[in-house]
Amino acid sequence: MQRKIGSVIFAVMLCSSLVNCGTDTSSQSPVQNDTEPPQTQEETTATEPIGYVTITPPEGGWTTEEIMNVTYFCDCRLNYPLSMEYLGGNFSLSNYSKFFVKNQLVPATLNYKGEYLANATVVKPHDETMIYNIVLFPETCQNIRDVEPFVINGIKMYDSFEDVISALGEDNCYKSESSLMYRDRETNEDLYSLFFENGQLVHININFRFEIDLPLYQRNR
Repeated sequence: MQRKIGSVIFAVMLCSSLVNCGTDTSSQSPVQNDTEPPQTQEETTATEPIGYVTITPPEGGWTTEEIMNVTYFCDCRLNYPLSMEYLGGNFSLSNYSKFFVKNQLVPATLNYKGEYLANATVVKPHDETMIYNIVLFPETCQNIRDVEPFVINGIKMYDSFEDVISALGEDNCYKSESSLMYRDRETNEDLYSLFFENGQLVHININFRFEIDLPLYQRNR
């Protein structure tokens, strides 16, 4: 009889112990969260890839600012006017004259993380190094493997002629069988020239032209 009573008492103590473990575990969770700083929305999304912005082609064609807002170099959304300082530390220039004369256009190689990305023309009107023109080819874009080297309103290298027309429209654009040349609808300045082989995009010429006082021999380039 004593043995049975002892067994019952032991069982009651065991159940009480199990209930207390469950209670302790659940009560510890909010305490632990209170001791940690809450994650902000920026912290939560900082490591997530940023989706490429795309819009419906504007009626009448693009302005420079509009098309820059949907253009990316290696996940860096472009800005106008575009400077090396804006692109950031992953981008660099090589094969150029480091002796800048004010407002003189200088040919250079634009690199991303040390890899050849594009040919560029740069100018230094003030303290910043401004990008005046960029030319991209498939051979250079293939050097960039960890990110998409170039995206414009969702369009990438090797996309079809029809897909480019669908993404960029045909307003204020000179069109031939192998090229599309877009102009700013407000200034009529050249924006993007896109060239095709076998119906695929293979060559992109981007103009970031802005008002600078160029030397006489470099004007009207």
